[in-house]
Amino acid sequence: MHTGELTDTFIQSFGAVLVCKTLPKKELFRIDQLCRTRKLKGESGEEKVAPVVFFVAVNHGVTGHIFADFGDAHVVKDPDGEPLKTLVVDSWTESGKITVAAKKHGFEQGQKIRFEDIEGGVCKSGQVNLSVLNGATGIKVRAFIKRLYEKYLFTKADGTKEERERQIFESFQLDLSEAKTADGKVITPEELGPWKTGGIITEVVDPIIKEFRSLEDSLVKPAQGWEQDLWGPPHPDQGAWEKGAGKHVHLQFVTVLEFEAKYGFFPRLHNVEDSDNFVKLFETINEENKKSEKGVTVESVDKRRLRSYSWYFATELTGYCAFLGGIVAQEVVKKFGKYTPIFQWMHSDHIQLVGNAVPADAVPQGSRYDHQISIFGKSFQQLISNQRIFLVGCGALGCEYLKGLAMMGVCTGPKGKLWCTDMDRIEVSNLSRQFLFRAGHVTKPKSITAAAAAKQMNPALNVEALEMKVWAETENFFDDHFWDNLDLCWNALDNVIARKYTDSKCLFHGKPLLESGTQGTKCNSEVIIPFKTKYGCFVRVYYYPKNRILFF
Repeated sequence: MHTGELTDTFIQSFGAVLVCKTLPKKELFRIDQLCRTRKLKGESGEEKVAPVVFFVAVNHGVTGHIFADFGDAHVVKDPDGEPLKTLVVDSWTESGKITVAAKKHGFEQGQKIRFEDIEGGVCKSGQVNLSVLNGATGIKVRAFIKRLYEKYLFTKADGTKEERERQIFESFQLDLSEAKTADGKVITPEELGPWKTGGIITEVVDPIIKEFRSLEDSLVKPAQGWEQDLWGPPHPDQGAWEKGAGKHVHLQFVTVLEFEAKYGFFPRLHNVEDSDNFVKLFETINEENKKSEKGVTVESVDKRRLRSYSWYFATELTGYCAFLGGIVAQEVVKKFGKYTPIFQWMHSDHIQLVGNAVPADAVPQGSRYDHQISIFGKSFQQLISNQRIFLVGCGALGCEYLKGLAMMGVCTGPKGKLWCTDMDRIEVSNLSRQFLFRAGHVTKPKSITAAAAAKQMNPALNVEALEMKVWAETENFFDDHFWDNLDLCWNALDNVIARKYTDSKCLFHGKPLLESGTQGTKCNSEVIIPFKTKYGCFVRVYYYPKNRILFF
């Protein structure tokens, strides 16, 4: 742990720098510039710019900000980390229609592809064997403008057949306008001979260069791309983002930095004068930006959002910090070119969690839960301390949830209790992501070990660890009395059968269920509330439509 001054040399000695406390803007600008301008000597002895990746990730009350700066020219070698799509050629007509042996080829217009193992047929005079496409570069997919259909025989329930028509999704053409053979010769489509057999198609992913702005410049102009120009920096709530929430929260961060520069301190907890001054400063900056046509502006000033931001600026929430920390930890990995980084801001807020005024019982108590009490009040803290929760699974997600519950003070009251169960034993491979476990815990029960670690974090946690499956054969323990006395069931599972079972029990007993799952860098989460939301959590767990995925 470094406790001294953040000197230029010290900052530039790292590969990544993460700021998780809002500092005065001059200090933030200084650190960012040092990261952007870091130089290293190459093998030839010549100095080259080698930026230190710079992040700001901060939580203030019910609001969070993430900023990323990967330098002037960050190369993304693999945008999404997905395996390259590989297909087999089924047929290739003289007109150039290629059909693959799959229901869909899944390629987009202009997608680059590479061929292997094509065998060309007998060529006419002047033609070139089609096998020259093997290993060729610059080949692109050209979709059919007109939809393709084919007729087929459909077998009815009574065994009779009828002719029907279906759209073809497995065919496409080639755009060879930029194609060159493996030895660099230009390919002329008209000269290619016929196809005989074979052909493996693999998609080609070209590197992408992302040009990041400095923090100082990006505060003024954060938007990059038409969507951000229209709606502002990204906000996880799509509806709120389209209404300008991203712009509003961004301008709040700009304003709080100006607030500190003007008054010498950040907004104080529950301070009415500070909140009034914060609102005025926000309005002033917004009007100045409109006149100068520089910087972010909002059409409507949400004073409730501004006052809440100021009142609770000095606080942090356990769950919010875990959310931001998980995202930024994954962003650090992107320094090496795998996955597309945040470009460059991600703001979020959950203003619906707080009211129009500070709760009457939100005075700090001098306890470890003061940040939560300062936002939600003492009565809320007492409520969550007496919850009775069933956590099913103590793996990667389960460890995170146990830590969060312990740190928040859930199940620490006289009536509160947490049951956690997991049949598995700790393996060496678990240690990279199941952070409550250490090397000395290998072969020990997950549930007992995780519960002990959470208890060490907060000795007041009332937790009982079990090594039992949750299914029909254990209903002698997990009986109706057990389920009826729960306030919440929380899934942290890795299989569908157990998900179906807990979901059915929550449905039968009318209990809320928190559901989530991960697969690589993808995740899903769902809150299932009796009589308000649909049940059936397991349906979404192992199927991830690409337009519904949150990538980290």
